[in-house]
Amino acid sequence: MKYVDYSLYPNPSSDFITVNASEKLREIVLYDLSGKQVLQSTANTLDISILASGMYVAKIKFENGVETTEKIVKK
Repeated sequence: MKYVDYSLYPNPSSDFITVNASEKLREIVLYDLSGKQVLQSTANTLDISILASGMYVAKIKFENGVETTEKIVKK
């Protein structure tokens, strides 16, 4: 079973979230709670300043095929 040691911070955040990981990041996709994709990035840092305050779900995909999700709180 593949595993990636990572952290996503700061959470909650008002401007940027960053993923720091042991594996190369492929992409981060951010969804609102209705499942609509609102942001996407291939960089380790995602600018969330344009989003409304609330809860979001980040799908984090790594080069080794591992995918995980995290709840994000936008202040």
